Amino acid sequence: MVQFFSASIDEKGQLTLPQELRERLDLNEGDTLVLESLGERIVARKAPQSSDVYGELAERIARRFRDMGVTPASVRVAMGWTSNGSTETGG
Repeated sequence: MVQFFSASIDEKGQLTLPQELRERLDLNEGDTLVLESLGERIVARKAPQSSDVYGELAERIARRFRDMGVTPASVRVAMGWTSNGSTETGG
């Protein structure tokens, strides 16, 4: 069942999720959300408990584009993610 909630963005760009939604999804202070842009929609998911959030994202992206030969490793390279889950920065 799809249920809609609304929230507004403050001057800092921060969003407060409605209490009912936080309780329903067991979201607590300090939890991390993974945001995915789908056209004009934003899908938010609670980040996996794994310390490798980038690895989880790479897996999801690779599954979506498997027929094009995309692998989790190729996603990590394209996005500049190292194997430890951090982002690489150019110097």
